[in-house]
Amino acid sequence: MPKLMLLTTDRSYRNNAFFQAAQRLDIDVLPVVDMTPALAAQQPQRIGVDFGRPDDAAEALAAIARRTMSMPCWPWTTPARWSRPNRAAPGPASQ
Repeated sequence: MPKLMLLTTDRSYRNNAFFQAAQRLDIDVLPVVDMTPALAAQQPQRIGVDFGRPDDAAEALAAIARRTMSMPCWPWTTPARWSRPNRAAPGPASQ
């Protein structure tokens, strides 16, 4: 199954549509949310990267890819987890 990382924000209204399209195309999506390191430390169920620091973000994204791209699937990437803003869900994404 093809995989990709979705670099997004907490408040994007397009996440649900993106996940629905990816599901129809049988693409496994790993959401990576723009957030400061302090906020990411408070939300361990999410994968957070500070996009405001591009060099650090690039290193973090490369490390995430090395760790996760070999996984057979990402079980937390169902569209329902992105259907409502600020909705807590298990896994690295909650929205």
